Amino acid sequence: MNSPSTCRLPGWSRQGALWAALCLWCCQLGFSQPDSLPWPPDPECGSIVTTGIAAVTCGTIETLPVDERFTFGLIDINGALPAAGRIDVTASQAMYHHPSWHVDSIGNVFGITMDRSGNTYLAASSNYGADYLAVAAILRYGEIGGGAEDLAAAGTVYRIDGLTGQASVFAVLPQQEFSFTHPACETGVPIDRVTGPGLGNIVYSETTDQFYVSNFEDGRIYRLDAAGNILDSYDPLQYDNGDPGTPELLDLVYGLDVTDDGGHLFFGTAGTGLDSIPQPAIYSIALNTDGSFNGTINDSTLPVGATWNNWVGLQQLHYVLPPLEQSS
Repeated sequence: MNSPSTCRLPGWSRQGALWAALCLWCCQLGFSQPDSLPWPPDPECGSIVTTGIAAVTCGTIETLPVDERFTFGLIDINGALPAAGRIDVTASQAMYHHPSWHVDSIGNVFGITMDRSGNTYLAASSNYGADYLAVAAILRYGEIGGGAEDLAAAGTVYRIDGLTGQASVFAVLPQQEFSFTHPACETGVPIDRVTGPGLGNIVYSETTDQFYVSNFEDGRIYRLDAAGNILDSYDPLQYDNGDPGTPELLDLVYGLDVTDDGGHLFFGTAGTGLDSIPQPAIYSIALNTDGSFNGTINDSTLPVGATWNNWVGLQQLHYVLPPLEQSS
């Protein structure tokens, strides 16, 4: 079956997906093959994702059975919220996991977006703690991308086929090896690793049929074409010095979104939200009609082998988040 050029999913955002992240329980339950999808495929393009299906990335832990250690899942949220009255928090919604969405195959992933044909895209991530309720987490990159601590896998964007659900490598962003620690969220033991820091988030522009991905290694935002090729990059705020590892938290690009007309790319920096440092902030970058960045070209510290230009200089500050309240 061939996928048509456009898959319209009624009631969905311009990225095409209702998504959530860091939801551990979503990937602990349920398993089915493509021929036993627990909901009808999209009537227009046959995609396994259709109206009312949530795409979710999540962590996984060592106490789960091996065959339930998924880091990506689809959940049918149709009917999850009643028309009136109390929400039934005990309700169990239908879920779907393709075998290739296992932690061994795609590793830890975080950012999600979807294209106009119903294909989903996931960004490799090191953004998970070392434990969950004092149970050790499984922290690794995917075998499909190259291996548990592989540099290419650390920079991989995976494509989830809209018809079959199979995961494959869509793009690989530059990474450098460095030592870092996943902190324990509760009472577990921190986990040390030596690999690339992975990616941040990803967003799809339906206007230009292009993708924007934030890279935790150099703090840049990369623009990709529909085939996963790097077109150019943008380095906001402090320019990357080329050293291995993540930039300062206030310079670390996290959330991404693009306006409906494709004219502006919004991004948020990470920060910590504490009083002792400047706060996370939201910025935007004006884009050209072809989706390319505005500004000045600065290629002084491009990754080895880069064939694209890097842009700097024209982000606009919109909002600085207030400090978080700290408990005594």
